[in-house]
Amino acid sequence: KTKLREKEEEMSIDPEGDINDAYTAIDTLWVLISAVLVFFMQAGFSILEAGNVRKKNSQAILAKNLLDACVAGIAFYATGFAFAFGDVHGGFIGTK
Repeated sequence: KTKLREKEEEMSIDPEGDINDAYTAIDTLWVLISAVLVFFMQAGFSILEAGNVRKKNSQAILAKNLLDACVAGIAFYATGFAFAFGDVHGGFIGTK
């Protein structure tokens, strides 16, 4: 083999691997964009609620909404991620 042929073999492209990498990147980007949108929605809802209560209660409302976002994040970490991205058994939801 020539050196040029060896270099070509070293730099060979696996089209199926590249497509799977692209799908993974697009899926990851979509999840991140969705998460940002959800957190902006949570912030908007906090502002809406704080505007509908008396001034003395607005701090409690904001703390409640912050706690709500934290609990939701932990719950998604505990169960939601496995349902969304786990191995599918039986065709309904993922596991692991």
